[in-house]
Amino acid sequence: MKTNHKIDWFILALVITAQLAGLLILGRLISRQVETLVERKHQLIALEGKDRSLANLQENYNSFKEEIEIINRALPDKKGIVVFINQLEKEASTAGLLAKMNFRGQAVTSEAGVKSINFNLTLEGSYFQVLAFIKKMEKMSQVVLIDKISLQSPQGIEGETRTVLTARCYIDPNF
Repeated sequence: MKTNHKIDWFILALVITAQLAGLLILGRLISRQVETLVERKHQLIALEGKDRSLANLQENYNSFKEEIEIINRALPDKKGIVVFINQLEKEASTAGLLAKMNFRGQAVTSEAGVKSINFNLTLEGSYFQVLAFIKKMEKMSQVVLIDKISLQSPQGIEGETRTVLTARCYIDPNF
């Protein structure tokens, strides 16, 4: 049987053309998939950046929250001042002192926008008990300024003393 070479060549050319068209279509599909993957990669990178930004914001928020808590302890509000007074009385009692607090003059004052509560704290006990109490007072988280210390010790340093601390506790500006 004799075959026609022209037809064979034609069929071969059609097969090759069909294969080339298929490869071209497949190449375009692959190219589109690569473009889609690259776009998704950029989106993921952007989301990672946003995740890091959110994590940074959360970290900053937590840090600010801690700082606000420290400020709230250092500058108590009305509720915090009650806690502070109770804490002073407890520390005095723990030190073995008898303590009496009274508020002097205008109890709440303001200088240059900074408010404070002015008080006198009368302590009865030994000189060393008073000294221990003042050291504990210095470690308290509230900002307290002792303006004056009056000490009366008729029996000397070893005997009973009557100490009056004239002090102020700085408070929340919205007090």
